[in-house]
Amino acid sequence: MIGDLFNNNRRRAVCTREGQKLYRGKKYAQDPTTGYYVCTSGNRQRLHVAIWEHEHGMEVPPGCVIHHKDWVKTNNSIENLTCVTVEDHERIHNHKKDETGIIIFDMVTSDVVYSN
Repeated sequence: MIGDLFNNNRRRAVCTREGQKLYRGKKYAQDPTTGYYVCTSGNRQRLHVAIWEHEHGMEVPPGCVIHHKDWVKTNNSIENLTCVTVEDHERIHNHKKDETGIIIFDMVTSDVVYSN
């Protein structure tokens, strides 16, 4: 039994609990209150922020936040993440989606371009 702990053939491929994500050696679990994936240790950084910072090689600038373009908090692909000012982020989220459509927000003009 003790020997099995060191036998790579018997180890799990990823040492995370069901529903957790592993990114750059850190575990992230979905926060049931916010819906975001949050680091289970340390500073409890959100996964989408960690991904954006790693891919861009810098911290999120002061006064900015990372926004999910498709509004899906679990879609943390880098293509879906964008850095916006807090003011622009509030403008984006003040335009509510209806049950049939998606809102497309023009980051340059701060206008709603399409709402179904």
